[in-house]
Amino acid sequence: MDNQLPPAAYNPTNLYDPSTPMGMMLLDDIRDADARAESNTGDFGKQVRLFAFQIVIFAIVGIGFTVFG
Repeated sequence: MDNQLPPAAYNPTNLYDPSTPMGMMLLDDIRDADARAESNTGDFGKQVRLFAFQIVIFAIVGIGFTVFG
């Protein structure tokens, strides 16, 4: 009785086993997180490009004020 294993759903060795309710939930969470990460990467690239574009515009305006102002 002293070294009995916990129920399968909470056994760390088969935590991600889809045949257990816990494993099913964890795998679903991982898939959701992957899908969210995939959909966010494009947005991030667009934001970086917009930010770089802003810096370039401010630099041009700043140089313009310095030279002609």
